Amino acid sequence: IVVGPDVAAWPENPFTETNVQSNWSDPSRHVESPWGRDDFTWTRPHITETAPRVLEAPDSIILSPDRRLALSAEIRGTEPLTVEWFRDGESIYRPEWSYPLNPGDGAGEYRIIATNAVGSAEHVFSIDFGPTSRLSNLSTRGYAGTGDEVMIIGFILRGGNNGKDVMLRAVGRELRTDFGLSGVLENPRIKLFDGAGSIVAEGDDTPLLSKAMGGALSRFEALGAFPINHGPSSLVFTELPAGPYTMHIEPATGSPGIVLGEIYDADDLSGRLINVSTRATVHPGDALTIAGFAVAGDMPKRLLIRGIGPTLTSFGVNHALEDPELKVFNSSGELIANNDDWADAPNQDELRDVTAALAFPLDTGSADSALIIEVPPGTYTVQIRGKDDATGIALVEIYEVP
Repeated sequence: IVVGPDVAAWPENPFTETNVQSNWSDPSRHVESPWGRDDFTWTRPHITETAPRVLEAPDSIILSPDRRLALSAEIRGTEPLTVEWFRDGESIYRPEWSYPLNPGDGAGEYRIIATNAVGSAEHVFSIDFGPTSRLSNLSTRGYAGTGDEVMIIGFILRGGNNGKDVMLRAVGRELRTDFGLSGVLENPRIKLFDGAGSIVAEGDDTPLLSKAMGGALSRFEALGAFPINHGPSSLVFTELPAGPYTMHIEPATGSPGIVLGEIYDADDLSGRLINVSTRATVHPGDALTIAGFAVAGDMPKRLLIRGIGPTLTSFGVNHALEDPELKVFNSSGELIANNDDWADAPNQDELRDVTAALAFPLDTGSADSALIIEVPPGTYTVQIRGKDDATGIALVEIYEVP
């Protein structure tokens, strides 16, 4: 798709034109006010010609062999623009600036070259087909309140020259109406912060069946998210550049309670989630912290999973969970891995080495929990409990291990 040119718009005005020149080489336009006052003249703004700029284009990616894909680009610059596509040096010109790939076809190096009278720009990327896997979403069910008890879900997006589409949800009432939980957060609110601490998106008390939400329910289905029919819940659809983010969930109004926070990778063509984490207050019973994650693709994914309590005190966190217990379950509810104290793990040296490459270190001899696990594509849950039903703030983390 070619969009252009970069031209400053004429200023808006409430006047009626009385002398519009057919020859636009005349830089003046004469207008008459609607109140019958004297005519006056303004000067047409100067238009600067600009070289082409590639605003959006595909990133290098590995796809499953059964994927279909249409490649497109958005380019701005002074017209006329000439845009050429090449694959492995061979021209693959398409007049609509879009190049469709059939399943299993199209592997190679691609080059887009845009040219006009001012200059040129190019974008290079590669397409390959083969086994892939990635973290596709994270969900956390736990207690959310205010102050130190705000639920904080963090995630990191890596790679991608373009933004990545994500969907964020905070669900409260459905946990009571559809899943039978009590003590839920009836009216959650989302605030999304970037790595600099600036708010980049908010969702507050959104009735999901309103006309304003348009195709939200169909997007839920496409992403594998359960429908929300009762509201109010908090919802954000947004596009984000690569970097770290934190999603804060707290009561918009009313009392704190149990809430489900979710992050969905809403496209699989630009960048990926490499790390997800949640800080929440762990309570006994239904208010324990449960993190769910999904691995998409067709090959196993190796992960570092941690449940951190005592080491949080080094970061100034009060009321940290003294002895978190970590358990991992598959979609059938089978326990597939667990750890109490990471210092007692048989692969402690491996844990230390992987942690050094990916995350902050755990205190020597601490009661924090951690494990390394390789899982096939599917859905999983991680439970964090306090030993002897203790209460406190804990951090659950899931890292993609290269």
